[in-house]
Amino acid sequence: MGATTLAYAVCDPFDEFAANAHEVLQEWLEGMRPTLEAERLPSLRELSNLFTTTRGQLLGGCLKAAIECLFRPQLEETTICCELCGRRLSRRRLDSKTCSTLQGEFVLERPYFYCQKCCWSSHPLDIALGLSRRRHQYDVQEQVTLLAADLPYEAGADHFSRLTGIEVGNHFAFDTLTAVAAYAGPERVVPPREEIASRVETAIKAGGNPVLVVAIDGAHTPIRPPGGRKHKRGKGEWKETKGVRLYLVSDDDRIIQVASWHRNGDTKDFAWDLKRIAARIPDVEIPVAVVADGAPWIWALAKKQFPDARQVLDYYHCSQHVHAVANEQYPDPSVATAWAQATLARLSLGRVGVVIAGLRRMKPRNTSVCEDVRKLIGYLVANRDRVAYGSCKADGIPKGSGGIESANKYIHHTRLKRSGAWWLKPNANKMLAIRCAIYNHTFKTVFDRHVAFETRLLNI
Repeated sequence: MGATTLAYAVCDPFDEFAANAHEVLQEWLEGMRPTLEAERLPSLRELSNLFTTTRGQLLGGCLKAAIECLFRPQLEETTICCELCGRRLSRRRLDSKTCSTLQGEFVLERPYFYCQKCCWSSHPLDIALGLSRRRHQYDVQEQVTLLAADLPYEAGADHFSRLTGIEVGNHFAFDTLTAVAAYAGPERVVPPREEIASRVETAIKAGGNPVLVVAIDGAHTPIRPPGGRKHKRGKGEWKETKGVRLYLVSDDDRIIQVASWHRNGDTKDFAWDLKRIAARIPDVEIPVAVVADGAPWIWALAKKQFPDARQVLDYYHCSQHVHAVANEQYPDPSVATAWAQATLARLSLGRVGVVIAGLRRMKPRNTSVCEDVRKLIGYLVANRDRVAYGSCKADGIPKGSGGIESANKYIHHTRLKRSGAWWLKPNANKMLAIRCAIYNHTFKTVFDRHVAFETRLLNI
């Protein structure tokens, strides 16, 4: 044992690595000989493709050489102590493990230990290196997850394989994203309170008087029921995905992203998520505004979680209701437009009572218009304190829900509403959580938690 320890001491790690890497390089160069000695000169494209298809052999070999140099004690370990009972264990065997990384693929021969008394087993090298139990290691898993969050699973796997030379399938892409998404709850996807406070302070120091906007909206997701081999899956339905986006708006209308969260489910689930998100908002002296359409469930949640916030009904949602009545009541387009513009101007000035009184005096030209007028009156009564759009501009508060519509498009529509796509509800929510993490710049936190949990399993 002493001689072995002395050998480690006198051996220069860099020289050992250089010698092993040189052997790998020499083997790779020999593989290039047929191309370099061929009569026909290759094109740049052919050379580049050759390097792409063989770089895994070179870089994977060099990576293995570095591991053998840095982790030689773990590779040659013959005895360890059981972590449960403390007994001294002798090495049972050497187990082969194929490791696929972004640099290439290689095989490691690692010592295996087992305690019969405690049924405890260990590969010490796996723990020291932080190896994944799967063939494709965490660097591959991370990039595949990011691609799967942007593209259909099969297309993402094909792109990854073509660009890296590492063969991964659509099932691997799905399984990996699903595994990572297990740690993508709002507590990790939404930035921590300190980070949000830092973004607010940065906006304040940049000048102006920023406003924290909480925008809430729903989007429809194509959801299919679970199926099986023995029964039909059934017809799919469009189910509402509820989303919230927090962002800062400065005096120059610059938007600073704070957090986004989307979930397909009922109001109760979303209310619980929104409560946790609201708890992340720091105590800062800046205005807070909630912008949303006229859905009653939104305002019930907003009042509970953001009681002191300014409430703003989305101007364009309100405008649609007003124009719908105008177009039904007045066949002449110019008259309809003039009436709608005048009505919206009064609402912008906060004269909701005047508009409601005018609607009540209106003589609808048929029963259909009568029903539309009745609905508009109820709509304005329910939102009378949310339509003073003129003061919104003066206070630097957006009057439209463009912020959440943009988030809906990027986070939800571009991935979940592809042509022909239907989702199981759990899978849709996992995809939404990963895409929110990417949008919030918290994906690393989520992925690191995935790695930490799997690494802990190596010690069990």
